[in-house]
Amino acid sequence: MNTYSYTFKEYESDAKSLKNTLSDIENIHLVAVYRGSIPLVVHLSNLLDCEMSIIKLQTSNGCKTKPQFLSNNIKEKDNLVVIEDIYDTGKTIGLIQGLMEKEYNNYSVSYYSLFGKKNDAGVIYLKEKNNNWVIFPWETIDCA
Repeated sequence: MNTYSYTFKEYESDAKSLKNTLSDIENIHLVAVYRGSIPLVVHLSNLLDCEMSIIKLQTSNGCKTKPQFLSNNIKEKDNLVVIEDIYDTGKTIGLIQGLMEKEYNNYSVSYYSLFGKKNDAGVIYLKEKNNNWVIFPWETIDCA
């Protein structure tokens, strides 16, 4: 599989674009998907001065994957924005959408991703995912 090295300069530009896109949402509450989108969501929560929560997909009984909150600070009247790093097969977002529909069906929930593909799941993405393995800048830092 080919790789694509996503540069820090691209990240800065995309974070700024997302900040500008999301800045008009009142009572915005960002939801990160563990682990992939945590760096971006932490950054955006600081830029937008808003709360954030974290969802993790857990494997239970060795085969069933179930999303659950690791951190949940959602309050009444929050407008929820779930941010993923990559939308590819749609399985992760599908599971998360199921959780959000079950627990937060009275909330406004939107979905964004840095990389994605044309989809019917309502996920808005910034860059087309072209079947390359994406390497993010924070994955290349060697602290050894």
